Formats: sequence, C-alpha cells, structure tokens
Amino acid sequence: AGHTVGVHTFSHDYQTIYVSVEDFLSDFDKMYREIEEITGVAPQVFRFAGGSVNVFNRKTCVEIVAEMTRRGFVFYDWNAAASDAVEGGIGRAEILRNVLNSAAGQERLIVLMHDRANNASTAAALPDIIEKLQAQGYTFAPLTNEVEPITYYYTGGS
Repeated sequence: AGHTVGVHTFSHDYQTIYVSVEDFLSDFDKMYREIEEITGVAPQVFRFAGGSVNVFNRKTCVEIVAEMTRRGFVFYDWNAAASDAVEGGIGRAEILRNVLNSAAGQERLIVLMHDRANNASTAAALPDIIEKLQAQGYTFAPLTNEVEPITYYYTGGS
C-alpha cells in the first residue's frame, strides 16, 4: 500500500537503550533484523523511543544521532499527537480531538499515534482523523529518507 516500515525499538527500555551508543545500536539492530526478516524490507527511517531528546538520552543523543546518520538512517520526531499512549487507552473522540488540536496551525505534520492491543480506539479514530485533516488541506505520504524530518534534536550544552 506504499507505507513506510521504520524501526522504533526492540525493548522500549529507556534506561537500558540510552546508556550508550553501543546499547542503542544493539537494541536497534535486534528490531531492524526482525523487521527485515519478517517483511523483506530494510528500514531506512526510525523514531527514537520517547523522541530524539528526552530525559533518558540527554547525554547520548548527539552521539547516537551522529552514528545513525553516518549509517544512512533518518529519524523523525512528531509535531502532533493522539496522546493515546496511556494505560487502558482513551476514547476515539478524545484521540480525534487531540490530533486536531495539536495539528492546528502546523504547515506540515508528523502525527504520533500508537497501535497497541489495549487501545483499539486509535485505529478506530484514524478514518475520521484522515478525513478531517484532508478537509483542512493536508495530504498524506509515506515517510522516506527524502522527506525533511521534524525533529527535537538538541545540539547544544549538556
């Protein structure tokens, strides 16, 4: 269908994967290999667990980004969110409202949403989200390494 398969994380254990570049790469490689084995696709894009800059990777993010860029990967953060990563999930209407509110005033969007067993509301809200965003003039396209990323990447201080 033209969708992009990207790497997120294997363990999603922030306290482990962000200790060092090597720890991040080890976790990343496990997920990368699993995706490639199952889909036959070698992913070129990824998303950091918790975003490219967070309290857990503050000391390692610059080095991780440098190494991943050297390896030819592109990472994406987000500028709109469903805010659906809560235990037990949230309702379809709240997800729609969250996406539309966070999208307001943005020229282009990367929307963070979570597809998990315990929040079927996200998938259920998706048709309405697509319809409403299209009505506002947005178009949809796969993320590829040619798409300019939206990032939180922090380059200064410690």
